[in-house]
Amino acid sequence: MSAPVTSLDEVESEIPEVEAGHAVAKVSQRDAPIAVALAHRVAWAILIARLGFFDLLEVLRARSINDYGSFHAAAVAIAHGLDPYSPTDLAIAAQAVDLPAPHPYFYPPLLAELLLPLTLLRAFPARLVWMALSVGAFVGALVLLNRWLARRLVGPRADLAQAALLVVTCAMWPLRSTQWMAQVNALVLLAIVAWWTERDRSPRAAAVFLALAAAVKMSPVLLLLVPLTQRRWRELLWSAGTTAVLVLGSCAVLGTRGLRFLGDVLLGFLPGHRYHGLNVSIDIPGNHSIGALSFWLFDRPRHMDPHHLSPRAAAFHLAVVGALLLVWLARSLWGATQDGRTAALIVLMIVAPTFAFEHHVTFAVLPIALVIVLLVEGSLGRFALGVSLAAFALLTEHEAAFLPPAHVKPWVVMLGHVSKLLPLLALFAVGLFARRVGRLDLSSAAGDDAQ
Repeated sequence: MSAPVTSLDEVESEIPEVEAGHAVAKVSQRDAPIAVALAHRVAWAILIARLGFFDLLEVLRARSINDYGSFHAAAVAIAHGLDPYSPTDLAIAAQAVDLPAPHPYFYPPLLAELLLPLTLLRAFPARLVWMALSVGAFVGALVLLNRWLARRLVGPRADLAQAALLVVTCAMWPLRSTQWMAQVNALVLLAIVAWWTERDRSPRAAAVFLALAAAVKMSPVLLLLVPLTQRRWRELLWSAGTTAVLVLGSCAVLGTRGLRFLGDVLLGFLPGHRYHGLNVSIDIPGNHSIGALSFWLFDRPRHMDPHHLSPRAAAFHLAVVGALLLVWLARSLWGATQDGRTAALIVLMIVAPTFAFEHHVTFAVLPIALVIVLLVEGSLGRFALGVSLAAFALLTEHEAAFLPPAHVKPWVVMLGHVSKLLPLLALFAVGLFARRVGRLDLSSAAGDDAQ
């Protein structure tokens, strides 16, 4: 009987060399630790300083409420028996707490219901509490990912992956955009990361985290495809059932007002439709969605209404999303790693809707972490390495960095406006076509067989 394998070096000795990927994976174990540890600490310091100090100073200087105004007004409306989905009732609620006219509230009722305690505060102090919660959520998500990387990888590989994730994350403009816009994405990201990092250790708890993410912002419901394609039936049933209970239960609390979300809001965001009162143009700079690409290709040249897609553009939108989903399903069933297919599906979750602004790119933190794992493990070749590094760099930039002057060719203007769609799709492809590296994909095999 052969001796048991007890170290990563012994595992590697039994695995055929993957020539390009191991150029990344085989980092010097003598020279790297000091530089990696320094990068790790400096990145943490920069991230916390940016999110917790400099962004706070900017919010205090501008006294900006931004998108939190819609959340707060919806919570006030519920507290006073009004309809948060009625523009008239929402305006009344906003006026009652001295808020400017907010955007329509189009999230599930659960978000506004959870914010009811903050209605005891005036709007701006409540917005500061909301910001503190967001900073805590960002930090919590990265702590969970760092711990997961320490379990997923071994020794210097884990240290390198943790440092790389923090270096990329601390430079990401979308995280700061989420803070400035007072969006909910930091909290949703924390729930998604908690789902991912806990699903092999506590499937039921992970299912609840995924359900919370989907019940606050509906797009994460797409992630139910991960346990479905892995045939993890208990996780799937717990996630889907808890999501249904949270969404339907939060609607039931509002009575007939809750039906507005199910019958009006969800339908209003289908391609080609327009949710009432939402006066945001699809071609606004920084909308990195497939829907925005569809508008630029089919509707912008004909000077059509920028608030919804024409039937032709909507059909193209649905066709592209459907094609990408079919590719994802095919690769998930035949060949893709667990890490890679999850990274790709989260990217699709970001770009599939009609709107995918800078703050939505916040969700790319988890795909970035998963692609870093693939790089460090040696699952990606030199070309994929170059593509990944370029995508990381492009995703960190401010959306205005790519806006060209108006007099250049229309296709250049289009690419400038949807500047992060291409790097996101690059991560989609990198994740799906990463190679399995024998026993180095231990956590994937363990996860798939766990149930």
